[in-house]
Amino acid sequence: MRRTKLAVTLLGSFMMSACGPTAFKGPQGPEPGTGTPKQSVAAGTVNPVEMPFGVHTRSRNGITRLHAQLGDGDFVSSGVMVAATSDLNKPLAKIEDAKEIFVVGGVPDDFYTFSATLIGNSVRRVKGGVVGPSFRATGAESYTAVGVSEDGAYVLVGNKNAPQPYAKARVDFVADGMKPSGLSIAPQYCWDAIKARKGEVLLAGRACREGDGRLVIERFAGGSKVGTLDKLPGDFPREVRFKDVHLHAQRTGIFVTATMVLPAGEKPYAAKWNGKAWSVVPVPDQFNEILSFSEAVDGSLFVVETQVAARTAQVWRHDTTGAWRPVPLPKLRDEEHLVYSKVVGKYMLQKPPQFVPLSVSARSADEVWVAASIEDGDDLIHSLLHKTQVPTFVEWPDIPRPATPPIGECKVTYFLALGAIPPNHGSYQDVRRLIAGHHEVEGMSLLETVQGGHRVYGVHHTSRESITRVQELLGKGGIKGELRCEAPAATRVVNFKITTGELGVEEAPENPNNGQEHTDD
Repeated sequence: MRRTKLAVTLLGSFMMSACGPTAFKGPQGPEPGTGTPKQSVAAGTVNPVEMPFGVHTRSRNGITRLHAQLGDGDFVSSGVMVAATSDLNKPLAKIEDAKEIFVVGGVPDDFYTFSATLIGNSVRRVKGGVVGPSFRATGAESYTAVGVSEDGAYVLVGNKNAPQPYAKARVDFVADGMKPSGLSIAPQYCWDAIKARKGEVLLAGRACREGDGRLVIERFAGGSKVGTLDKLPGDFPREVRFKDVHLHAQRTGIFVTATMVLPAGEKPYAAKWNGKAWSVVPVPDQFNEILSFSEAVDGSLFVVETQVAARTAQVWRHDTTGAWRPVPLPKLRDEEHLVYSKVVGKYMLQKPPQFVPLSVSARSADEVWVAASIEDGDDLIHSLLHKTQVPTFVEWPDIPRPATPPIGECKVTYFLALGAIPPNHGSYQDVRRLIAGHHEVEGMSLLETVQGGHRVYGVHHTSRESITRVQELLGKGGIKGELRCEAPAATRVVNFKITTGELGVEEAPENPNNGQEHTDD
């Protein structure tokens, strides 16, 4: 499975969230890109939901590349785990040695995964929750792509020693075991992608020779070992080259997307196979590489495409008027926020996090799933966005997570969770009143954060003795809290003066060396 430099750039270091689902504002969408018609974006809701599992594989230098995706049959993968959108309460499989899962396909009780491992790409069958053996190419060969049908997994095998990496390819078939498929593949093309549906296998490729601008598909139907070679439609100049060739299998047909490299620059290309013929699908020239392409049964088109200038990606929709419009994804926060740094030992200002969409699956115009990552400083959290006609916030049930250290073993920071932010809280007047004048708890922070998908407030401190004293003071006033060993990311910090309980920042003495106490006016 090929990855572009941009996709690698987008997938940075990942650290498992210690909280439940994140609470989001939205929906708000980015402005259309350069050259995009300035139509207004239709109102819609994309409900963000956290992936129902997490993976913590952060390397020492902070570089870990993981991928969240929607696979054929509406599977979802994130890191080493696989689930189905039909039942997100529990993972279907854990692929222990996977660094990144590229493809998932089949049915929940019998499916295949194609993933990258430390020793090469691997295909596995998962039947009834049992993960089967790993199938890998050997020697100079490597697995480059996988297509899954009800029959099994068809693996495109390339030869690294060939003049072109994907030339002289073959197809293997994986079901209970691995064996050559026997498909007679045209050797003069560099094959990039493969897709399989019941009774049909398709390969997408390009001419390897310079000056030959053909983009081709080879179709094997009805169990035939000899394919039909299709030159894809389009008025291509002779000097064109193709890259980033992808196949996207849908219920309504199969799409191929690619990037045309021309002397004047790059342009996107898309075509559709409806079972009888190929046709060009017009896409805007400003699109870059198309990462994901989905057509709903009602004909709505949804695309995830990269935006190199912005170093991110965007979801687009082709509506009934024929216009392409950006799909409004929610904003996590509208402004910079404070995140506690264990290295520095204080809260640091962090830029607003953003969604980076990776793949899309449209069942209809009103039910769309998007797999994405959330880039938030050093954290990259896999997420799943669900657009429905009647917006509802989807909250996962309790998920097994790594146990937080016992309070007695917490050496860095403490958080006294006080509960959901109360209505008309007046910046937590009671909390400030009960703590005012108690300088033994100086250094505490009163903050808002996100816990279990809800906005909550609490008190943070780096001293066990001080946070215990805060708990005692608040308890005398009838405010109970749960003491935890963690450093939550603050969405808002409420500053107030310990001396008086007033809102604001405690002023420093005019002359810190005069030995006199400072009092506020």
